[in-house]
Amino acid sequence: MPNLRGVPSFEPRWIILTNPQPNYMEGDQLEVKIDRRETRRLNSMIICNGNRVMHVDAVRDDRKLSIPIDNRMAGRCLLCVFSPEQQKALDVLVFFVKNTCNVAAEAFKVENMIKRQLTEEDNVVSPGETIQLLLRGGDLAVVRAIDDRLNGLAKLPEALQQKFWDLTMFDKQIIFPKQSRIVNLIDLTTLTASLDSRCSAAGKEYYRVYKQCPQEVIESASSISDTCHVKMTIVCQQVKNRSPESVPSCKQSDGCQAQSIHSARMFNIMPRLLIKPTTARPIFDDSAPTMDPEGQRIRENFQEVLLFDAVKLKHDELNTIDVKAVDTIGQWSVSSVFWNKGYSSLCAVPDLYFNTLKNVFMQVEMPKNVYVNETVTAKITVTGRNVHRSAEYSICIVGLPRKICADEGSQGQKGKPTYSNAALTADAPVQTKIMSFRFLTPGPANITFQLRKQASFPGKTHCEVGTVLDAVRIQMMIAKRADTVEYFKRVVLDASKPVIKKPLNDVLGIGEPSDIFEVTEHRLPEDPSALVTRIQTNILNTDTVYSFNIDISKFLPMPAYITETVLKRKRRNIVDDPATSFLSDDISHLSVELYSFKTMQKQSTKNFVALEESEARISNLISSMLQFSDCKRGMAACGFSEYKSPATPNDRSMILTAVTTSLLCEATVDESIVHGPIKFITQSLGNYSGSSNSLEDSAIQDIVDIDKIKDRKMFTSALLLQVARDCAGYKVTASPLWRALYNSFYLIDDEDYDGRTLASIAFMGTNFTQELMRIRMAERINSQTEPYWSAGSALNRVPLEKKSNFDELQKRRTKSGDILVNSLGILAFVTPGAEGNRIEWDPLADWLYKQQNEDGTFQTALDTYFASRALYEYRHRKIDIDNLGDVKVTVRCEGDNECRDRVVNVTDAPTTITIPNSVRNVSLITRGIGKVNAAVRILATKRMRTRRGLSQDEIYPVRISVSQEKVTKKTIQQTVCITSLSPVITTLELQHGLYTGYTTSRQNLIKLANSSQLDLLEVSPSTFAVHFILSNLPLHKAACYQIGITEPTFSYEPIHLAPVAIQARHVVNGMVGLVLISHPDQSPFHRHRGITHVHRNPRDIIDNSIDTVCFDGGMCSCAETSCNVKCGQCEDDNEDELRKHLEVEKNIGMKVNVKSTSRELVDNAYYTVLHSDVTDKTGLWNTTIGERVNIWLRECNRLCFNPTQPPKAGMKFFILGEIDGLISDNHAVQHYILRDADRIEEAQRQCSQLNSAITLN
Repeated sequence: MPNLRGVPSFEPRWIILTNPQPNYMEGDQLEVKIDRRETRRLNSMIICNGNRVMHVDAVRDDRKLSIPIDNRMAGRCLLCVFSPEQQKALDVLVFFVKNTCNVAAEAFKVENMIKRQLTEEDNVVSPGETIQLLLRGGDLAVVRAIDDRLNGLAKLPEALQQKFWDLTMFDKQIIFPKQSRIVNLIDLTTLTASLDSRCSAAGKEYYRVYKQCPQEVIESASSISDTCHVKMTIVCQQVKNRSPESVPSCKQSDGCQAQSIHSARMFNIMPRLLIKPTTARPIFDDSAPTMDPEGQRIRENFQEVLLFDAVKLKHDELNTIDVKAVDTIGQWSVSSVFWNKGYSSLCAVPDLYFNTLKNVFMQVEMPKNVYVNETVTAKITVTGRNVHRSAEYSICIVGLPRKICADEGSQGQKGKPTYSNAALTADAPVQTKIMSFRFLTPGPANITFQLRKQASFPGKTHCEVGTVLDAVRIQMMIAKRADTVEYFKRVVLDASKPVIKKPLNDVLGIGEPSDIFEVTEHRLPEDPSALVTRIQTNILNTDTVYSFNIDISKFLPMPAYITETVLKRKRRNIVDDPATSFLSDDISHLSVELYSFKTMQKQSTKNFVALEESEARISNLISSMLQFSDCKRGMAACGFSEYKSPATPNDRSMILTAVTTSLLCEATVDESIVHGPIKFITQSLGNYSGSSNSLEDSAIQDIVDIDKIKDRKMFTSALLLQVARDCAGYKVTASPLWRALYNSFYLIDDEDYDGRTLASIAFMGTNFTQELMRIRMAERINSQTEPYWSAGSALNRVPLEKKSNFDELQKRRTKSGDILVNSLGILAFVTPGAEGNRIEWDPLADWLYKQQNEDGTFQTALDTYFASRALYEYRHRKIDIDNLGDVKVTVRCEGDNECRDRVVNVTDAPTTITIPNSVRNVSLITRGIGKVNAAVRILATKRMRTRRGLSQDEIYPVRISVSQEKVTKKTIQQTVCITSLSPVITTLELQHGLYTGYTTSRQNLIKLANSSQLDLLEVSPSTFAVHFILSNLPLHKAACYQIGITEPTFSYEPIHLAPVAIQARHVVNGMVGLVLISHPDQSPFHRHRGITHVHRNPRDIIDNSIDTVCFDGGMCSCAETSCNVKCGQCEDDNEDELRKHLEVEKNIGMKVNVKSTSRELVDNAYYTVLHSDVTDKTGLWNTTIGERVNIWLRECNRLCFNPTQPPKAGMKFFILGEIDGLISDNHAVQHYILRDADRIEEAQRQCSQLNSAITLN
């Protein structure tokens, strides 16, 4: 601390402490004397914790102060003695007040009902064991148990970084909004200049004495010390760079000699709320008692936070919390802070520590997010504790799913013990193994590793014997490649309805052709009762199509439809993890989930598991939604905004707050959650004057493109009135302020309102205006076509400054307007009492259903909210008529003679029809009475289609350019420039993809100098990308940022990494920019596509060890461990056990009829291929099995049949396998590679049990 004596306006000699002590307790007296040599009139003031003034008084003539200490002063306090005269003068004393705490925390290990206290010497527990925390004292405790490694990373929040000598309160209120602001007590300019001079002199003297400079600036508890230390270091470095002769000497008057540098009068350095470093004690304590192995417990819960909770305590009683030790091996720290009623500060207890350990354990390092057809490695580290003699262990992979292929051995055999051996000795207690994995199909997957004590047994492999010492499960997510896109189209087939003569087309995403699907209908002349629905796909023959599937199922009543959709998503490995970078994302997903939940609730037979899962998703979405609000505890008004929590009340969006509040009320949340938003709305209504702009909200123009101010005002008013209805059950809505809004609806005139405004009033207005607007809506209806109303004419009046030269933007807005007006129209006419019975609403509801995205959302958040509500209300009030007879759909390909007609008997469960990838047009011929749902999916290469007259990049309204360079051996620097080509796009969400295994941090993302106006908000790195918001994006001017990414710690080959995408997403217009980037070390040779089962891709290093068979179209199947296929076991069969096996999810059974055989050579291995027709099939996913399947059997399976005498045409076989093993090629033929877990049997008399289990399902 620099010497401050002699500084004008600062008098460090005034205060003399008579009873100095480290801490003052409640009831103590602070006794202070004032220097009697000072004759000026003085005042005293005490400020505690920077924002609470506890004492203000004049100094008595006896120059003594006696101040009682109470609990409100707990923390750090400043005693300021100052002169109220014109000449500023001040002295400051820092002292500390502590509460009297009578609290304690202890930890116990609970095993077999026996408790053992965890101490510093004995603190070892095993993963999964119960730990009981015992808390005593206080009324409330906050308990946190975290992985102790986080303590070395954690930085103290700025609000908690207490600075004992922080003089900002005497200047400007710029740091803490609740900080006291005290002016005219001290001349900070003079003080700062004196500090600068003295610290500079100290820096010079430091170098003169020590001939070196301080290595680093260590942050202290004093702002003055920190500032001075920085200045000293800078000046010292400057002096160091000069010649020795130019170094000036230090004068005593500068106060820089050692004896002149005094410590501040701080009688105790108050311990900051810092977390103890990991070096407090060793992570592995060799003196800890040996733990018994856990057997087959699988470690998969590797969370960093074990507990973080506020616990209500019973005062002066023992309170316990039971937690399970998670699976992370290492040290854990438990911090507890207590609070008592009536106290203004907290009481902390010393941290508790315990270690989760095993004698021998594995740590697995591998990326958690990968892409299809990538090959990556896993680094498995085996560690032993107290290893006194050598021991050998086997690392085994257990139950690997078919979508992942691992190097488990060579030439189809399971590897020998040495293949996965880890030998530990006293000198080498840690060993590392590398294993390669290839990922074949998308979806979630688990990889389970076992560590076994190496043993042998005749007839068994080393991974089937030996004690299991540890097991680790890694949860993976396999994503579709960024260079592919899935086109999706919903089609409703109904042979009894009139034929719609115009094309039934959709507007797709920007950058994709808007007419990718053209759907037309006509009747067969020879059979007028049959409806032909022709689906034409405008995909070029030069484009690569990877799969073309149609799911056909009964168009179910709404409750059953929800259940079927959930099963379908599960079947396609879709994980419910929606992006929520915008508030609109949460509104959309909550709308879909909430009305699905309400639908399931109304089912006569409730699926309680599905209800519970849906309720959990709703809770998560509500929690995510609240992050976009400024609502705090209490009853203050608050609201919502699109991109982040509103910084000021002016940042709140009225329309988004209204929609969100209505949804929350529909979800019947606690009143404390909606109290603030409703109060904000009612306060806004208090200023309501009936003028055209009193409820104006700019967000409404971004969402619905309503041009006229009067339309926008009435639309918003109707939405606010709906909030009052939806939230009528809450007390806070009982406000007379709604009356002004209610009365405003009676001022509606005969003006030509926008159709969306008419529909909003018809649904959400007052009773009288609802009926009036329904009449106007009925006059505009066109029930002979779909949709019944159109908002397109209104959208043509968009102001010129908001128009875009990108037609796709306007098409999306047009579709959004049509969805909104028709959703509101359905809601208006299905309301009880509405006169809409003479209109057939079913076609319009079907049209609305077909506009849904696959996840149930629509174009915008507002569309999704009203459309989801409309479908729910309509299906709920409509009497669903089930199919009156058998409905059959014939799927007929055009242009492919080998594609046979497929007849589907429509059932509740979807049947998947695989179409050859070369086919572009399909006809669906429907016969029978009833509706059919057809979901069309095409996975193809992402089309980088150019627009006429523009560059390649300008297929999107946002141009993205990227440059990459390797700045170090392990670091790639990427420079990305964003250019908005449309005036409607000023704010974006960027998802900057990371190569598999690469990582980065927030600190590695910076704006470039030419982009200072750009704002980077909500930066959030994940395992596969960096997500952030870009705002203030200029028009036609590049805004750039740089990011550094670091390569994985485990070995990898860049040539096997998939390309990643940098995507720009707009809150209303969806994806508006995209660029694909590949690793800079990849050469063009390794980027080709197109592989067949005969000519394989070149394999390099880690990839050439994995056996796979790839087919025309690019899909591959795993061929590892394929030499021990089960066969010849019919005599041991039991039909009941076989049926139980086939009831297990993903298990399938087939009976096939061989049409022909062939012999194929793939990577020096021969396979016998049975080209077969499927005659019978069973299993939960049997509808996925096609009519033709090629069965591949590796010729090393000589016990099944002799390769020189392959099966003949007409022979029949039974197959038991897994659905994930079925792979479709370019010709819609399915292939199945038989592996060790599968079974093949010739259909003979002794296999009657197997025959019954498969055919009599």
